[in-house]
Amino acid sequence: MEKCPIHVNMHGGGFVHEQDHDDDLYCARIAAGIRGIVVDIDYATSWEHPFPCAFEQSYAVVQWVFEQCEAWGGDPKRISIGGHSAGGCLAAAIAMRASATKDFALCLQVLDYAALDNYKSVLPGGNERSGAFSKLYADGDDRVLQLPFCSPIFATDDMLKELPPALVINAGSCPFKKDNEQYALRMAAMGNEVTIQCFMDSPHGFTVRLAGEWQQAQERILRAINEASL
Repeated sequence: MEKCPIHVNMHGGGFVHEQDHDDDLYCARIAAGIRGIVVDIDYATSWEHPFPCAFEQSYAVVQWVFEQCEAWGGDPKRISIGGHSAGGCLAAAIAMRASATKDFALCLQVLDYAALDNYKSVLPGGNERSGAFSKLYADGDDRVLQLPFCSPIFATDDMLKELPPALVINAGSCPFKKDNEQYALRMAAMGNEVTIQCFMDSPHGFTVRLAGEWQQAQERILRAINEASL
């Protein structure tokens, strides 16, 4: 019997919101589209558990997924991760740490309008709402927001070497659009396989919240996971 692919998903919500029904629908669509298993991580929110709790939890879950492969009938060579907004930050950080530790090898990382720079919003002129989320995530210590596993945009070049292939989904009116472009280009410059696609008529959150060009974005994600799982 052929072993199935597994995708690990991390929801968005500024690190303050929990997983919700929209995330359930998204994960069900992905599971059906890849004919495999989707593990949706409902990590602890920063109201009571600031950084690095969500990151450490999510990393541990991905490790656990690899350990369950045989029991689930999954293929350890076909495990991908993905995340949306705050979840995209977690996915990027997990990929970086795994690349350094060799704890596990992912076949793909999907960064969907990822929140890759959680520091800039606390600077003068930054977005007030995002700044409040960032301060809560860092437990009030702005220096934490410049740590690469908290804000992957601050990763060194060495940390961006030998990463799994990446699909970066951008939205035309997303406040993180330039950060995603910059991160994608840096990953590519370090020799990684990177695909970036911007959906110009879509807002932040569109892929899961079914706004703008959500159908095209979901199809692009499904295609990337299926191709990485060949």
